[in-house]
Amino acid sequence: MLLATRTVDGLGHPAAGPQSSEFRWPSASDIREACPAATRIFEAAFATHAPSSASLRRLGEVAWSRKCTLECEIAGLQQQIDRSVYDLFEIETVERQRIEEEVSFRQCQPDLGDEETEGEQSPETAESGVGDIPRSETTVSDSNAFVRDEVMRLLSYAVRVVVENDDDGIVPILQVGDELTLAQRVKSQIGEWFGTDQIDAKWAEAAEILGKPVEEWLAIDYFEYHVDMYWRRPIFWQLTSAYCVPRGRLPGCFSCLIDYHKLRANTLQNILSLYVARAQETVQAQFDATRTILEGGQQREANRRELSSARCNFEDADRRLREITEFVRRLRELDTGARPVTPPPGENASWVRQKIAEVTGGPAYGGRGWLPVIDYGVRVNIEPLKVAQVIHRAADRIS
Repeated sequence: MLLATRTVDGLGHPAAGPQSSEFRWPSASDIREACPAATRIFEAAFATHAPSSASLRRLGEVAWSRKCTLECEIAGLQQQIDRSVYDLFEIETVERQRIEEEVSFRQCQPDLGDEETEGEQSPETAESGVGDIPRSETTVSDSNAFVRDEVMRLLSYAVRVVVENDDDGIVPILQVGDELTLAQRVKSQIGEWFGTDQIDAKWAEAAEILGKPVEEWLAIDYFEYHVDMYWRRPIFWQLTSAYCVPRGRLPGCFSCLIDYHKLRANTLQNILSLYVARAQETVQAQFDATRTILEGGQQREANRRELSSARCNFEDADRRLREITEFVRRLRELDTGARPVTPPPGENASWVRQKIAEVTGGPAYGGRGWLPVIDYGVRVNIEPLKVAQVIHRAADRIS
């Protein structure tokens, strides 16, 4: 979606890897001369762009158009290659159809046979690839789904930027003291990309496309989306107190994202002292205030409605206090190794089980607590947090 605001000449370098210097865009004169057809295809696909002031939906439509154009061109090239192979081996039309049916069956894809159907494209249209884009309600549905996914990708990329730019790799999701929340930082990042005058409009439109406030999506849905995007090996983990009480609801009274690549031996200590402690003070103050109000109402014999409201507020504050107290206890036990949350591995345990026990710590490892080892990977390091139930339950799919 960010690239939808750029022309062909403004796309920048295609990669940042060690071999990226070998890649060249068609803007290079030697590429234009050596591959004129490919250059025309590339420039045609990226000819459409939109200004940064355009709506997110418009930017998504530009990205969708580029995607469809390129996929059609690729499909056309694949068909040309197939025809050339068939011709080279002198395979007849009937046998070609059988081969394509078998390939489609094995790939669980629709039949891509060349048999004529009603409304078949003209040779010119088929060759250009433009006619391969279906013009139907299905396309509209696919386009809307694509735009929604692009919005989620945009927000996900913004999360990556702000978390990686944080010094300790710990970003609170809910307000903790004067710390900027994840949503506030993402919103600021949107302003850097599209201009500060576009922040409110883009934020409101993103909420409309997602069907919920962006703050809610970041606090509740982002981590699950991130787990899927990174093929169940997430690099940002959402710690939460939500599961420390029965029927707890996300995001809990404390949630934060931590950067896997910045995990250290003192990460849990920093979370407890710099973030959770302040959140606990706020929850304790709310508990004391609601208790005082309830007791005052009872002493002066307030009406039933007032007492009922005061009691509900007190019970909610009490639940939040129990939740964050239990969360603190679990983090401390993880950090000190007071109670290993994973059973010790047997003699014939797998490498993964042995390393999980090592990372977890406990009496068998000098009495230390959770000690992440980045080289062991996400699967090993996240397991103690899963077992202790201090991380978003989407992590349960990591196995």
